[in-house]
Amino acid sequence: MVDANQSYNFQAALKVGHALDELGVEWFEEPMAWLSLSAYRELGNRLKTPIAGGEVETSLMGFFESVRQQAVQIIQPDPALCGGITPALHIASVAKAFEVAFMPHVFDGIIGLSAGLHLTAGVSHYADWGLVPRPVILEWDATENPMRDRIVIRGPELKDGLVNAPDTPGLGVELDRDAIQAFLIS
Repeated sequence: MVDANQSYNFQAALKVGHALDELGVEWFEEPMAWLSLSAYRELGNRLKTPIAGGEVETSLMGFFESVRQQAVQIIQPDPALCGGITPALHIASVAKAFEVAFMPHVFDGIIGLSAGLHLTAGVSHYADWGLVPRPVILEWDATENPMRDRIVIRGPELKDGLVNAPDTPGLGVELDRDAIQAFLIS
């Protein structure tokens, strides 16, 4: 997967996208600013590589329109931005109805990561489109992050590329309040 973080205009995204087509990349994430659904749709029509996007969308109607208009082949709501797990589940249902792949976006702290994990576990059955099941992928930032890693007593853990959803109440995260104090500025 290649994430451009909305850094290209249409022509540059098209040029990079053609290069990615030759490399067999799984998807091209947010190649342009999330402003024009028609530009996203046009880019997707001109490339072999699927286009992913939606991580910065915040409204249910915005997600509905991006899926309905086939602006992307992979929709990526972030549960921390779209209103939580329940709205993201609604988006997953819309994506399923329009046969658009659903891959939640997660790139924040341990609470958002755990919410994304539970969301991913809850929609994994949505990805089956017939004979070839497609996994729902959880985005896990492997970069060292003290504000994420040092404040957790118990939470989701990545081991050998797999994450088990916690079975404790809520999101399954227990925070170390003393460790959090070290990051506060007064």
